[in-house]
Amino acid sequence: MKPYPRANISEGDAVTLSPDLYNRMVEDLERLDRLSVMPPLYMTGGGSGTTIGLHATPGELVLVAIIGTETGGGRYQGSIFYGSSTGNTSNNFQLQAPSVQTATDGPAPRTNTNGSWQNNALVVNLMEPYVNGSHLLWANTAEMFFAIGRVMGYTSESSPRTIVYVENWPVFPVIAKITAAYSSNGGVYYGRILQGMFTSGSNFSYAFPLSSLNSAFISSVDNCWIVNNWEQTYTATTHFLAANTFVWGIACGFPQYSVITSTNSNINNVWYQMYT
Repeated sequence: MKPYPRANISEGDAVTLSPDLYNRMVEDLERLDRLSVMPPLYMTGGGSGTTIGLHATPGELVLVAIIGTETGGGRYQGSIFYGSSTGNTSNNFQLQAPSVQTATDGPAPRTNTNGSWQNNALVVNLMEPYVNGSHLLWANTAEMFFAIGRVMGYTSESSPRTIVYVENWPVFPVIAKITAAYSSNGGVYYGRILQGMFTSGSNFSYAFPLSSLNSAFISSVDNCWIVNNWEQTYTATTHFLAANTFVWGIACGFPQYSVITSTNSNINNVWYQMYT
């Protein structure tokens, strides 16, 4: 838009617009009214005029496997997954093939010549700030942790790695049903973590305890060990909790391969560990 001519007036004077100047003002107002921008640009308007700004594009999300630790607390070696998923409708979902389980759902990481996963990411866990030597997302290569994080740049190493920030915590609350006592250890039970969502309004009041849940919301086989911390602390040989009891607790860690079958007769069974 061209600048408008300034009027020389004093208080009380009137200003007469020429037809050309009036038409210019109308055209400019119409142009401003039609003005629009597309992301990542944005536009704001106010008494001082219209401003066009820029929203920085956030980094892309990636799926990364934790394959080791770095010296700093909360920092890990990572391997980014690439490509399309190879999942299907019949296999269990798994990103890593543990013992006797072979089917996996892609994408897959890039590998070195010896078959190991490439260390191509520096993973930073935002839930572990300031703690020297803290590595909550790493146990060993047999039980790997996978995370979704945002790309935040690249390292200054001679072979740069992608910097990935994640915000995950390896514990989560669950409700589980005790199915039987695990006889070899007091205070430990077989259990089944509830799945799905509550659909009955009666389950929202204290008058209707969790035992009224329909069995359709519970796994058909045992999928967790339930550890009663009180019994473990004060009496390691008893089982005070009865079968079919529902308990609240924390699933700590990640599924692991188990050779114990209980009601889960599949040799490939995988278990959570729950503390209550």
